[in-house]
Amino acid sequence: IEAKVHKYITENRVRLEAFFVVYDKLRHRHVTRSQFFRALNVALNNTLLVSADEEQALFEKYGKADGTMNYRVFSDNCTKIERNLEKTPMKSVPSEDMILNERRNPLSPSDEK
Repeated sequence: IEAKVHKYITENRVRLEAFFVVYDKLRHRHVTRSQFFRALNVALNNTLLVSADEEQALFEKYGKADGTMNYRVFSDNCTKIERNLEKTPMKSVPSEDMILNERRNPLSPSDEK
């Protein structure tokens, strides 16, 4: 599911984390399970349907015992963001072309002219 989200947000240039921050009033980077999937649904413009098994898998990966989910880690994994680069300035960061080997919005040959 993360690959599907990554594909959608890179093609449509969606800032995924902004949809989760709306529900995180105290900026703890955690929202409830229902808020997480509601924000994900809105961010993806209702184009991606998540099955119950996929929802449970995401909760097991990003959820906590108190029922909240860490949206920042999910967002970072989907957008391939590298955080804390100031602490490791020599770390090599892959370019966007290496992350996504396809064009964002492919044009037909007639549109390219």
